[in-house]
Amino acid sequence: MGVVDLSVLIPTTGRRPKILERSQRRWEWCARAEGYTVEVLTTSLYTWGEGCNYLMTRAKGDTVALVPDDVLPNAELYEKAVQGFADKVMPLGRYFHENGQPLHPTIDHLDHGQSHPWSRCFILPTEIVLQLGPMIDATWYADIEYSERLIEHGWTIRAHKDVFFTHMEAPRDWLTDEEETRSRELYETTIRERNL
Repeated sequence: MGVVDLSVLIPTTGRRPKILERSQRRWEWCARAEGYTVEVLTTSLYTWGEGCNYLMTRAKGDTVALVPDDVLPNAELYEKAVQGFADKVMPLGRYFHENGQPLHPTIDHLDHGQSHPWSRCFILPTEIVLQLGPMIDATWYADIEYSERLIEHGWTIRAHKDVFFTHMEAPRDWLTDEEETRSRELYETTIRERNL
Protein backbone atom coordinates (compact mmCIF):
# COMPACT_ATOMS: atom_id res chain seq x y z
CA MET A 1 0.00 0.00 0.00
CA GLY A 2 1.32 3.47 -0.88
CA VAL A 3 0.33 6.65 0.93
CA VAL A 4 -2.35 6.09 3.56
CA ASP A 5 -4.52 9.01 4.62
CA LEU A 6 -6.33 7.25 7.46
CA SER A 7 -5.49 4.26 9.62
CA VAL A 8 -8.55 2.90 11.40
CA LEU A 9 -7.54 0.97 14.51
CA ILE A 10 -10.22 -1.40 15.83
CA PRO A 11 -9.50 -3.50 18.91
CA THR A 12 -12.13 -6.23 19.11
CA THR A 13 -13.04 -9.23 21.25
CA GLY A 14 -12.85 -11.53 18.23
CA ARG A 15 -16.28 -12.90 19.12
CA ARG A 16 -18.33 -10.57 16.90
CA PRO A 17 -17.02 -11.24 13.39
CA LYS A 18 -20.14 -10.05 11.54
CA ILE A 19 -20.13 -6.75 13.40
CA LEU A 20 -16.42 -6.26 12.70
CA GLU A 21 -16.85 -7.13 9.02
CA ARG A 22 -19.68 -4.63 8.68
CA SER A 23 -17.57 -1.92 10.30
CA GLN A 24 -14.58 -2.63 8.05
CA ARG A 25 -16.74 -2.54 4.92
CA ARG A 26 -18.25 0.81 5.94
CA TRP A 27 -14.85 2.44 6.50
CA GLU A 28 -13.67 1.17 3.11
CA TRP A 29 -16.88 2.38 1.42
CA CYS A 30 -16.50 5.85 2.96
CA ALA A 31 -12.90 6.07 1.76
CA ARG A 32 -13.86 5.15 -1.82
CA ALA A 33 -16.82 7.55 -1.80
CA GLU A 34 -14.79 10.45 -0.41
CA GLY A 35 -11.55 9.81 -2.27
CA TYR A 36 -9.07 9.11 0.50
CA THR A 37 -6.98 6.03 1.25
CA VAL A 38 -7.66 3.91 4.30
CA GLU A 39 -6.25 0.89 6.07
CA VAL A 40 -8.28 -0.94 8.69
CA LEU A 41 -6.23 -2.75 11.32
CA THR A 42 -7.73 -5.03 13.97
CA THR A 43 -6.61 -7.16 16.90
CA SER A 44 -8.45 -9.35 19.37
CA LEU A 45 -5.57 -9.92 21.77
CA TYR A 46 -5.88 -7.00 24.17
CA THR A 47 -8.10 -4.60 26.07
CA TRP A 48 -9.39 -1.65 24.05
CA GLY A 49 -6.63 0.65 25.26
CA GLU A 50 -3.79 -1.82 24.81
CA GLY A 51 -5.27 -2.91 21.47
CA CYS A 52 -5.05 0.68 20.22
CA ASN A 53 -1.43 0.83 21.39
CA TYR A 54 -0.55 -2.41 19.61
CA LEU A 55 -2.21 -1.35 16.37
CA MET A 56 -0.63 2.10 16.50
CA THR A 57 2.80 0.48 16.03
CA ARG A 58 1.57 -0.83 12.66
CA ALA A 59 -0.38 2.21 11.43
CA LYS A 60 0.82 3.94 8.26
CA GLY A 61 -1.76 6.72 8.00
CA ASP A 62 -1.25 10.45 8.44
CA THR A 63 -4.41 10.37 10.56
CA VAL A 64 -5.64 7.63 12.89
CA ALA A 65 -9.11 6.71 14.09
CA LEU A 66 -9.23 4.77 17.36
CA VAL A 67 -12.66 3.17 17.37
CA PRO A 68 -14.55 0.14 18.71
CA ASP A 69 -15.79 -2.59 16.39
CA ASP A 70 -19.50 -1.82 16.82
CA VAL A 71 -19.71 1.62 15.22
CA LEU A 72 -20.12 2.71 11.60
CA PRO A 73 -18.78 6.10 10.47
CA ASN A 74 -21.21 8.50 8.84
CA ALA A 75 -20.46 9.77 5.36
CA GLU A 76 -17.93 12.62 5.27
CA LEU A 77 -16.73 11.92 8.82
CA TYR A 78 -13.07 11.96 7.83
CA GLU A 79 -13.35 15.14 5.75
CA LYS A 80 -15.19 17.03 8.49
CA ALA A 81 -12.95 15.73 11.28
CA VAL A 82 -9.66 16.84 9.77
CA GLN A 83 -10.96 20.37 9.20
CA GLY A 84 -10.63 21.09 12.90
CA PHE A 85 -7.08 19.82 13.31
CA ALA A 86 -5.45 23.18 12.50
CA ASP A 87 -7.35 24.68 15.44
CA LYS A 88 -6.58 21.70 17.70
CA VAL A 89 -10.21 20.58 17.69
CA MET A 90 -11.15 16.91 17.61
CA PRO A 91 -14.76 15.94 16.94
CA LEU A 92 -16.63 14.25 19.75
CA GLY A 93 -17.45 10.60 19.08
CA ARG A 94 -21.25 10.78 19.09
CA TYR A 95 -23.14 7.48 18.75
CA PHE A 96 -26.69 6.88 17.53
CA HIS A 97 -28.56 3.59 17.35
CA GLU A 98 -29.61 2.39 13.91
CA ASN A 99 -33.10 3.74 14.61
CA GLY A 100 -31.62 7.21 15.09
CA GLN A 101 -31.93 7.33 18.88
CA PRO A 102 -28.84 8.49 20.81
CA LEU A 103 -26.84 5.94 22.75
CA HIS A 104 -26.44 8.50 25.58
CA PRO A 105 -28.56 11.65 25.09
CA THR A 106 -26.45 13.89 27.35
CA ILE A 107 -23.42 13.35 25.11
CA ASP A 108 -24.93 12.57 21.74
CA HIS A 109 -27.39 15.48 21.62
CA LEU A 110 -24.85 18.21 22.33
CA ASP A 111 -25.23 21.22 20.06
CA HIS A 112 -22.79 21.73 17.19
CA GLY A 113 -19.60 23.28 18.55
CA GLN A 114 -20.32 22.45 22.17
CA SER A 115 -17.31 21.08 24.02
CA HIS A 116 -17.19 17.93 26.11
CA PRO A 117 -14.49 16.63 28.49
CA TRP A 118 -14.14 13.20 26.91
CA SER A 119 -14.81 11.18 23.79
CA ARG A 120 -15.49 7.46 23.39
CA CYS A 121 -13.35 7.27 20.26
CA PHE A 122 -10.72 9.43 18.60
CA ILE A 123 -9.72 10.71 15.18
CA LEU A 124 -6.46 12.61 15.32
CA PRO A 125 -3.28 13.35 13.39
CA THR A 126 -0.85 10.49 13.88
CA GLU A 127 1.81 12.86 15.20
CA ILE A 128 -0.51 13.91 18.05
CA VAL A 129 -1.26 10.31 19.01
CA LEU A 130 2.47 9.62 19.13
CA GLN A 131 3.01 12.71 21.32
CA LEU A 132 0.27 11.66 23.73
CA GLY A 133 1.83 8.25 24.18
CA PRO A 134 0.09 4.95 24.88
CA MET A 135 -3.38 4.51 26.29
CA ILE A 136 -3.81 2.78 29.61
CA ASP A 137 -4.34 -0.99 29.39
CA ALA A 138 -8.06 -0.84 30.11
CA THR A 139 -11.38 -1.71 28.53
CA TRP A 140 -13.17 1.08 30.38
CA TYR A 141 -11.74 4.48 31.31
CA ALA A 142 -9.00 4.36 28.65
CA ASP A 143 -11.03 6.84 26.60
CA ILE A 144 -11.57 9.18 29.56
CA GLU A 145 -7.90 9.19 30.55
CA TYR A 146 -6.82 9.69 26.93
CA SER A 147 -9.28 12.56 26.52
CA GLU A 148 -7.86 14.24 29.62
CA ARG A 149 -4.34 14.04 28.23
CA LEU A 150 -5.51 15.36 24.86
CA ILE A 151 -7.06 18.39 26.54
CA GLU A 152 -3.89 18.91 28.60
CA HIS A 153 -2.05 19.11 25.26
CA GLY A 154 -4.24 22.07 24.27
CA TRP A 155 -6.88 20.26 22.24
CA THR A 156 -10.64 20.72 22.53
CA ILE A 157 -13.24 17.99 22.01
CA ARG A 158 -16.33 19.43 20.32
CA ALA A 159 -19.59 18.09 18.95
CA HIS A 160 -19.86 18.41 15.17
CA LYS A 161 -23.24 18.13 13.49
CA ASP A 162 -21.76 16.11 10.61
CA VAL A 163 -19.48 13.82 12.59
CA PHE A 164 -21.16 10.85 14.24
CA PHE A 165 -21.33 7.07 14.22
CA THR A 166 -24.10 4.51 13.96
CA HIS A 167 -23.92 2.15 16.93
CA MET A 168 -24.71 -1.45 16.01
CA GLU A 169 -26.50 -3.73 18.42
CA ALA A 170 -24.17 -6.55 19.39
CA PRO A 171 -23.43 -8.87 22.32
CA ARG A 172 -21.35 -7.09 24.96
CA ASP A 173 -19.80 -10.11 26.63
CA TRP A 174 -16.73 -8.15 27.71
CA LEU A 175 -18.88 -6.17 30.18
CA THR A 176 -17.72 -7.92 33.35
CA ASP A 177 -17.65 -6.47 36.85
CA GLU A 178 -14.06 -7.66 37.24
CA GLU A 179 -12.84 -5.79 34.17
CA GLU A 180 -14.72 -2.65 35.14
CA THR A 181 -13.12 -2.72 38.60
CA ARG A 182 -9.64 -3.38 37.18
CA SER A 183 -10.03 -0.60 34.60
CA ARG A 184 -11.30 1.91 37.16
CA GLU A 185 -8.45 1.15 39.58
CA LEU A 186 -5.89 1.50 36.79
CA TYR A 187 -7.47 4.80 35.74
CA GLU A 188 -7.39 6.15 39.29
CA THR A 189 -3.76 5.08 39.73
CA THR A 190 -2.80 6.73 36.44
CA ILE A 191 -4.51 9.98 37.44
CA ARG A 192 -2.67 10.04 40.77
CA GLU A 193 0.67 9.43 39.07
CA ARG A 194 -0.03 12.06 36.42
CA ASN A 195 -0.80 14.67 39.10
CA LEU A 196 2.38 14.09 41.14
